[in-house]
Amino acid sequence: MTARVDINTADKKNVLAVPLSALHTDAKGSYVIIVGADGKTVNKYVQAGIYSDEYVEIVKGLAAGDKISTEYTAKKTTTSSNNHGGPPPF
Repeated sequence: MTARVDINTADKKNVLAVPLSALHTDAKGSYVIIVGADGKTVNKYVQAGIYSDEYVEIVKGLAAGDKISTEYTAKKTTTSSNNHGGPPPF
């Protein structure tokens, strides 16, 4: 027999929230990717508040109506073209 229990530890009304997938973190802190009218993107650092399973409250740094990106593209890394340490060539 199993059971699922949800315990509500915090609740706020009328807050600005974004999907968890839109919130990123680096050495400087938490940020979202803002999409400008020209389609260009810029990282905007924000202060996060309470989290749920799907959303995070944004306390500071974002305004209602700002367009954010929920897609993330990792930076390219360079790889070596030699076979040292890799599997043997066929």
